[in-house]
Amino acid sequence: MVKAVIALKTSDINNKTEDFSNSLIDVQVGLVTDLVSLSKKNGALKGHFSWASKILHWLYPNKVPVYDAIARKSIAPLKREGADAYREITKWEFDVSKLLGSQREEFIGNVGPYTMLRVLDKYVWWEGKKLAAPVKIK
Repeated sequence: MVKAVIALKTSDINNKTEDFSNSLIDVQVGLVTDLVSLSKKNGALKGHFSWASKILHWLYPNKVPVYDAIARKSIAPLKREGADAYREITKWEFDVSKLLGSQREEFIGNVGPYTMLRVLDKYVWWEGKKLAAPVKIK
């Protein structure tokens, strides 16, 4: 799916700053949706929002949140796939990033990439893993 990533129009992304304004939610959802569409045009059999969001998160860690089954379990029981579910996760991560903004340095730590969305991705993954862990009965 390298062709799809190369074909994606990302020239207007400013990855140098963190911006969590609500107006950018549609931009991020659009990027992921476009990558899903381009992937299908280039031979992907299914539209994988999870794959597309992970690729874009690693390319643009300041801008694009990760969306996968673990995120869905951690944040809320969301729809299985699709732009609406990705929009909900993006809005949640943007809202939390704004709330935690004044304590940003405390959360970021010293391991890159140094972004709030990367911190939230790790948090959501840890929480999702706890939710998915089998319950031990004594």
